[in-house]
Amino acid sequence: MDIRPPATILQFSATIISDNKQDKLRSFVVQYYVEDKAFQVFEKVVPNSGFNGGKFITKTVCNNPETGKPFEPKDIFLGAKVNINGFRFILQEASEESLKIMESRPDVFVKADLSVIITKLRKVLAGKAPKILVEFQKHDTKKQFVVPLVDVQQVLEVFGIVMGDQEFLTLYRRYQFGKIDGFMYQDFCEAMA
Repeated sequence: MDIRPPATILQFSATIISDNKQDKLRSFVVQYYVEDKAFQVFEKVVPNSGFNGGKFITKTVCNNPETGKPFEPKDIFLGAKVNINGFRFILQEASEESLKIMESRPDVFVKADLSVIITKLRKVLAGKAPKILVEFQKHDTKKQFVVPLVDVQQVLEVFGIVMGDQEFLTLYRRYQFGKIDGFMYQDFCEAMA
C-alpha cells in the first residue's frame, strides 16, 4: 500500500519553440511534478496537422540550462521557456488547479506572489491612483466598474507597467469579478492609494 501523499502536478498548455513551420501547428500539454522536479509532455491531437498526438516525452528530470541543476518550482510559470530533452517549450496557459497551487504557495512560486506584485506596483504608481482610475473609467464604456483583461493591460502600459504573464494573471485574478472577464478596477485603485 502506497501511503505517500498525491503528487503536486502543474499542468500547462505549451507550444514548441522551433523554426520548423510544421511545428507551429502543434500543441502540447506540459506537466511539472513539483516534488520530483520532473516533466512529462503530451501532444494534443490537432486535426489535419499530420501529428498523431499522445505521449511525447515520458516523465523525466531535466536540468535548467541556466543553472545546470534540475528545474526548480520557481522556474515554472506562465511565459517560462523550458528545455525538456532538447525540445524548447513556452508555457502559455495553466489549469485552474495549477494556478491555485501556485498562488497558495508564493514562497515556492515567486512569480505568483501577490504581495510582492502589489508592493512593486504601489512603488511605481505612488500618487497616481486618481489618474489610473480615470484611465480605467475611459475603458469602462458600460459603467459597470469592471473592464476586461485586455483593457487592464492597456491601462497599466499607459503608466509604464509591463508585467510577466504569471504576475499579470495573478494580479488579474485577485481583482477578477467572479468568473467573468472583468477586473474590479476601483478596488485595485484603492489598493494603490
